[in-house]
Amino acid sequence: MDTGTDKYLIQVVRDIAELKAMVQNYADIELRVRELEKARWKSAFVTSVISSAMSASAVALIIRLVVA
Repeated sequence: MDTGTDKYLIQVVRDIAELKAMVQNYADIELRVRELEKARWKSAFVTSVISSAMSASAVALIIRLVVA
């Protein structure tokens, strides 16, 4: 093969390797974002349950004070 053609082929192979690395990097970032979203929703669920329990306790306390 011609050395000019070899240089072009080597450059194409390098570019493809770089693109593969970029795609893998974006895939890793996407996985991290999904994990963070799962953690956020789990935290929001726990927070809402605690808030609901506190509200129910406050209402029960007020009812007991008013009725007693």
